Amino acid sequence: MPGSIEAAIANVSFNITPFKTAIAEPSYVLSTLKSKVIVIHGSKDYLIPVKVVESITTLAIADGWAPPGMLSFYDDNEGQTV
Repeated sequence: MPGSIEAAIANVSFNITPFKTAIAEPSYVLSTLKSKVIVIHGSKDYLIPVKVVESITTLAIADGWAPPGMLSFYDDNEGQTV
């Protein structure tokens, strides 16, 4: 099971945004969604704050990174959700 360092590296290496980062090329994967996706993140996750994930999901919806109605956010009020 990966530790916090490995998880943090994986989080910044995988880019789902249409913006180039210092580590990753832009991705337009959300624009290809064919099924609805609920982004589930727990407020007890101490590695990535829930507000960060909620904000990115909100931006993705508002900026049209995904087709309309295909992306939503849910805080399960837990920790890591599998």
